Amino acid sequence: MLGVEEPPAESARPGMMGVAIALGVVVVIVAGLVLMSNREPSEPTQAALDQAEQVRDRANLSIDAPTPSLREPAAPVERRAPGRPLNELVPGFSDLLIVTHIDQSGSQFYQLLWGPGSNAAARIRTLEHAVFDRSGNYFARFEPSVWNGSMLAIGSLSAQASGPAAIGVDGFTWHTNQPRRIAYTAEVEVGRRALFAADVAQRPGNSTLTVTYVADIGGARLAAWSDFGFALEADGELLVLGPDGADLGRGPYEFLGTDHDGALLVTDGGEIKRADPSLSELVEPGWLTQVGGQVVSVTASPYRPLLAVDVQEPGGLVTYLASADDLRRVELGGAASLVWASQGRYLVLSRDESERSILVFYDVDADEAYELEMTDLVDSVFTRTP
Repeated sequence: MLGVEEPPAESARPGMMGVAIALGVVVVIVAGLVLMSNREPSEPTQAALDQAEQVRDRANLSIDAPTPSLREPAAPVERRAPGRPLNELVPGFSDLLIVTHIDQSGSQFYQLLWGPGSNAAARIRTLEHAVFDRSGNYFARFEPSVWNGSMLAIGSLSAQASGPAAIGVDGFTWHTNQPRRIAYTAEVEVGRRALFAADVAQRPGNSTLTVTYVADIGGARLAAWSDFGFALEADGELLVLGPDGADLGRGPYEFLGTDHDGALLVTDGGEIKRADPSLSELVEPGWLTQVGGQVVSVTASPYRPLLAVDVQEPGGLVTYLASADDLRRVELGGAASLVWASQGRYLVLSRDESERSILVFYDVDADEAYELEMTDLVDSVFTRTP
């Protein structure tokens, strides 16, 4: 699932971007903003098309889509009650879980679940509405600002504190595969919006955020940041920018995610297609012909060439695991939130039962599943490598 966040609709957006130092967070701008002209994305140049080809070659990406063989494993499910170390309840599970709960009053709080070797669980409300990066240690969220606008704040789980990074921000997302890298869009002056990429580096006593200007983006909305570059959407059109902001491709599509091998997945008139970064080649994914329902979401594993596909079938929500030559149908009761964990061995998802949620841990290697009963409703799940 995509981790793109936008501030509440009622937030005002000031016509500036701020840089602040607070709570040990230092933000440094390293690109000349005032020297950049306000440009709408143009048609891809030959140089941009060459760069798209280089991105494709680096990923060893082929747009050909062979049809994988479908198999239906047994996936036995064993329900267990919390109270022991997580790696005892779920064999081989090596990560720490961070779970967003919604209590009966409707408020949201974070519960830091026990990890390997511990059966303790800690609830932390200071991380409310936080979105974690690939590592599970750094988080970003919107906070109110004295300028009566949306402010992007960034912090770390180890410090359990965050500090202001920029104001006027109207969207952000962490890099899908690389930890400590965040992209965001902001109004830098009246009528001018830009895309920025930033690296977060841990330093003794603080976190340093180094921000680089990428491109002016007009009214486009940031959809994703991955190895191919940036995906933006505006007025029914998808725009793909390279890592340096060059226009790689554009077309009348919607961004869905990335396939198991890094190819873009887009919707074209309601149909799902694989595409290269230039959007010049579109083919139907091989696994799509085997899926018996409507695709709801896709979540590529950052560890293995494997894709989790949530499909709405007549009997309910079903998860498929797709690779180049294998497609596995796994009935786990639906997914309200889904994440890859333990170096890709486990797929963790949640489903609701009445006024509580069930966490499901599916072991991809052993083809087995374990369930843990929660006391509240789960909104989302993140993982952190200890």
